[in-house]
Amino acid sequence: MITVTKRMTTETAHRLIDYVGKCASIHGHSYLWEVTAAREDRGVAPNGIAIDFKELKEAMQEIIYEPFDHALVLAEADPILGLNGGQNFEQASDGGRQKVIDFPVNPTAENFAAHVARELQDYFSRMECGEEPGIASAEDAASTCIDILRVRVWETANSYGEWKKTYRFGGITVDREINVD
Repeated sequence: MITVTKRMTTETAHRLIDYVGKCASIHGHSYLWEVTAAREDRGVAPNGIAIDFKELKEAMQEIIYEPFDHALVLAEADPILGLNGGQNFEQASDGGRQKVIDFPVNPTAENFAAHVARELQDYFSRMECGEEPGIASAEDAASTCIDILRVRVWETANSYGEWKKTYRFGGITVDREINVD
């Protein structure tokens, strides 16, 4: 298995609900998003590229940067969204629209990581694994699939939340691939 990792930063604001402390107030971070993707060795192109950094960047741009950069992320259950139908936060005083993300769960670094991992895996499943035109057969699709292995979301230089792919074999769960011959 071959892996590559790509990083991207966003400037994103959020607040936590059901939390006592400073993070219950709206505040922002310079988030560092780190995505590790993998492909089977047999999926390596003749030019030696397993996963094109450009492809990974484009996916991260669509799923991370475009929605999250310079946005305010609030949980669906956040009482702020209930005030005036949330319109207070969607319209700036100059009449412009604000980027407010109505996030399904509390907007923590670890929830961001899990959400982005699912979205990226769905993206690559559609693009690389045969749901889009260009894949000739199921065997070709299996050898070209990109698998998301890990997403880290650094909230500060010292703190991150992480989603890591797990593998289940019967009643055993491991967080790394086991090769069985």
